[in-house]
Amino acid sequence: MPVRVGFTATTKIGNAVIRNKTKRRLRAAIRFIIGQQSKYCGIDLVIIGRQNTASMPWNQLVVDLSKTLDALHARIR
Repeated sequence: MPVRVGFTATTKIGNAVIRNKTKRRLRAAIRFIIGQQSKYCGIDLVIIGRQNTASMPWNQLVVDLSKTLDALHARIR
């Protein structure tokens, strides 16, 4: 069963350009992290963009998201 991921960014974080950039960066980071890893199969995720997601350095975004996903995976399995 594949991983299903939803992305959201509210108007609180900025205009449409900032919200779209935030969601694009999160999509790319999720693709990069999950890749071919089977440990995430069958999980439904909702990723919420925050204020600094659009301007955060790429490496930091990937590390933070990866740590969060690993902690979540350890908690639900």
